[in-house]
Amino acid sequence: MAESSIDALQHLIAVYDDGEGPALETRVLSSRWGTPSARVALPYTAEQADVVLKLIERPTFMAPEFQRELPALRGLGWVQGTQLSLPRPRLLEQVGARLYDTLFPRGAVRTVLNIGLSQARQARQALLLQLHLDREAGHLARLPWELLYDGQEYLVRSGRLALARYIAFRAPATPLALQGPLRVLVVVARPRDLPGLDESAELLALKGSLAILAEEQGLELQVLEPPTWRAFVDAMSGTPYHIVHFDGHGDFGRRCPACRRLVPAGDLACQARIGPGRACGAPLEQVSPQGHLAFERSDGTADWRSAENLAAALFRNQALRLAVLSACRSAAVGQGPVFAGTAPALIGMGVPAVAAMQFEVPLYTTVSFAEAFYGALAERAPLSEAMARARAQFDDESWYRPALYLRSMGDPRGVLFAK
Repeated sequence: MAESSIDALQHLIAVYDDGEGPALETRVLSSRWGTPSARVALPYTAEQADVVLKLIERPTFMAPEFQRELPALRGLGWVQGTQLSLPRPRLLEQVGARLYDTLFPRGAVRTVLNIGLSQARQARQALLLQLHLDREAGHLARLPWELLYDGQEYLVRSGRLALARYIAFRAPATPLALQGPLRVLVVVARPRDLPGLDESAELLALKGSLAILAEEQGLELQVLEPPTWRAFVDAMSGTPYHIVHFDGHGDFGRRCPACRRLVPAGDLACQARIGPGRACGAPLEQVSPQGHLAFERSDGTADWRSAENLAAALFRNQALRLAVLSACRSAAVGQGPVFAGTAPALIGMGVPAVAAMQFEVPLYTTVSFAEAFYGALAERAPLSEAMARARAQFDDESWYRPALYLRSMGDPRGVLFAK
């Protein structure tokens, strides 16, 4: 595959406060066309962001599910009475347009983008955009920047822009390129007390897409048995795996220290049912919201493990180059530190690349995602291209849900295979 001849655009967004309230600085860090910056208003308040994220995650609008959010929705002009005042496609465009105007306001910053897009189009390539996020700016990282809409098209969905997220910190990057056989560990977790998922469709899609590597004796694939936390930690401490693929349930919330259930991030007391008509009730003010993945206990019930747990386990495996988290909200971030999210936490612990989901993901999309993503990797495409191909398989309700995090600022394409 030919190397990209178009320079990547390194772009930073950060919050500052000049005494008149928080605002946002958007700055081009590196480009051959200049490094302008601008200061703009935040696209949404924290309350508005909560509403926007909930609304675009749900495929349909049901007023009873949004009772607490109705005042904020009316303030945004999206609801009249108890009905949406505009079609859902138009709502997504409005969100994407506001994010576009925030990241690339009119003036020199937008001019740099337009020049880059023009040159990339002439070369029939995507413009690589590495979006730098401050480690404390969870309220920015949680926004769906993949929805960028310039008034005519979604830049990421159209293939004109290849967006990867980068968290700005000083720790050295781990080289991403590798040589030799690709070793993959697949975790298929199906706790019996959580909603059912297909047992094998995603695994079969993954194996089928990587079959060409197996034929070339360039693939060693292992399915974790049993899919327990202990078995996972043991696996990470033993075989040097290059890719870990998690297929199961994920969420962002607070894990109750009393009943060990996972509850929504906004709950300050555990409402999990522990008996007929009885809630746990344990206080959760001191429990920080985090991303979690559900492994299985020995009895088959869910064993929710936090982003911090997962990052520490993966740190044991120095060969690891990529984590793929095919689980709901595995890339979700709260309003606090970015590293509370599962995908960013793995980047912070040293994993070079993470592909994950920002929202709930319809079951039918995960199989097509695995087919396209791993099919591209089998052709030795960079991760930016693999993500673009996978995103193209999603429908109008799902294409913006995956996110790609890269740790190395020097490799915005995410080259997994050495030449």
